[in-house]
Amino acid sequence: MGYQLFLKQGGNKIEIPVLPEKLEISSPGHNETVTVMGIGEVNKLKRKGLREVSFESFFPAHYEPYVSGFLFETEESEEPTKRIRPPINCIRAIQIFRDAQLPIQFLLTGTDLDINISMGIEDLSYDERAGEIGDIYFSLKLKEWKSYSPKQLTLTKDNKVRASAAKRPGSPPASKTHTVVKGESLWAICKKRYGDGSKYPQLYAKNKALIDKRNKGTGLPKYTIYSGQVLVL
Repeated sequence: MGYQLFLKQGGNKIEIPVLPEKLEISSPGHNETVTVMGIGEVNKLKRKGLREVSFESFFPAHYEPYVSGFLFETEESEEPTKRIRPPINCIRAIQIFRDAQLPIQFLLTGTDLDINISMGIEDLSYDERAGEIGDIYFSLKLKEWKSYSPKQLTLTKDNKVRASAAKRPGSPPASKTHTVVKGESLWAICKKRYGDGSKYPQLYAKNKALIDKRNKGTGLPKYTIYSGQVLVL
């Protein structure tokens, strides 16, 4: 199986289509050197710091053999052809992940480094380069995220302390974004996520720039949406 690299938040997932040449992973330590009388310097060992992951790649505007993900079928042709998600949509999806102020799941499969950890997006920078119109190059820096919610401590019969997540009332908020799948409409999404399909004009208004740009020049109804688009709810 080949390498695969994903960013996931809730039910939404982004596969990095062009695998980076280098993946930098750091795991800093917080050991402390102290001086003890009669001994000299000693190394006081402490827990390791949060892991950091950084890499550079690009979102291509056109399919090439090295592209490993983001393949979809077009919906405008009787004979579907392969296309990839518009690069700017991929950047916007990462921005939505970051702006949601929730951790993402970073997944790397197919290597001895298999990674599946919760991380926060620390930095995202991107640019478009001359001679490669449509391709968007980006660099991404992630930092490990650990839950700091209250813990419930219980004492076992053998006098050992066991920690477990404290129960809280209510349920977690629903995902704030939705990735369109083939055959969906704004009405269907509103029915599923809001419980009221008639709210589709409001959903369109929240995503007007994204939807209008994709439909420009097609002659299709303004509410037309496409597989792979990430909508803000």
